[in-house]
Amino acid sequence: DGAVDPEDLFDLLFVPGGLGSGEASKDERLLDIVRKHHAAGKVVGTNCSGISILHRAGILNDTPVTCAATVSRRLKEEGANVLQPRTLWAGQVDGKIWTSAGGSGVHGSTIAMIANYFGRDVGQYLGMGWDTYPALGEQIFEERGPQYLSFPALEAGIQDALEDILLPRRAPAVAG
Repeated sequence: DGAVDPEDLFDLLFVPGGLGSGEASKDERLLDIVRKHHAAGKVVGTNCSGISILHRAGILNDTPVTCAATVSRRLKEEGANVLQPRTLWAGQVDGKIWTSAGGSGVHGSTIAMIANYFGRDVGQYLGMGWDTYPALGEQIFEERGPQYLSFPALEAGIQDALEDILLPRRAPAVAG
């Protein structure tokens, strides 16, 4: 079926975001793959609303994270440590978790993740190829990216429209 074999381990497991992340956050097989990588000390990274999957896998704990505005409110409601103001990326190199915000942060956060895990030379080389190093400079070697501007009313509107799709509420527990 083209799916990842749950027995495979990768040096870096990257979980993309997008409209399918909400449904994917309910897929126990995918959540188990994320948990297995994290438990094995592998790097687990995500961008945008893919953080919904890491959150539901239970690996974030109190790790400071960033994400797209679309899911930031619900993540905070559910106890995630979402940085305020949000940043383009938030890495925890020792904890092997790397999160990045929405589409505007993909290049910078990816190069920063590569630089932090695979070294300065690799980060600089790839950063030059994507024009990320000239755009962000030495920030790509940091665990935290630049801060986003905040537009609370606009963020609330986009959250109202999309958070149920990107991070569905958990079903209430049934008393038995």
